[in-house]
Amino acid sequence: MSTTIADTALSIAENIENEEIFYQSAEFWVSFAFVVVVLLLISPVGKAITGMMKQRIERIKDELQTAENLKLDAQKLYAEYERKFLNTENEVNAIITGEQAAIADTKKRKIRALDLMLKQKDIEADAKIEMAFERVNNEINTLISKRTTEILQNVFQTQISEIEHRKIINNSLKNLEAMKINE
Repeated sequence: MSTTIADTALSIAENIENEEIFYQSAEFWVSFAFVVVVLLLISPVGKAITGMMKQRIERIKDELQTAENLKLDAQKLYAEYERKFLNTENEVNAIITGEQAAIADTKKRKIRALDLMLKQKDIEADAKIEMAFERVNNEINTLISKRTTEILQNVFQTQISEIEHRKIINNSLKNLEAMKINE
């Protein structure tokens, strides 16, 4: 076994002597350039990615805040509508009560106005009836007077003498004068 270990060590030493130094190979410098480029690009790209991530985080925070505000507004609006819904019956009853009171008041005013109008119409009708009675009485008195005059003239002409006729006229004139004085 010693020969084999020595042979192996010898073959490794020969391989090392035959190989180039690592910094003299082209593969090393390509790898080195790649690492340098990657390191140089990582910083700005990392900053850009970090900036984009921060912007996205801020936008998401703003959207979440907006959503939270909208949620609170919706809850307030829901509570308000819930309260309005619960108060709707009370409001309807209040409106009905108010309208019934207004209707009753209007009814009372209309009835009073109608009563006043009916009283006025009664007064006017009574006045018209009274005027009609007076007119009819005057017409009747006029007709009676005319007819009485005709009858008296007829009687005077046929049955009363001239002296009696003058006495009746004088008595009638005295009665008329007495009636004027009494009025």
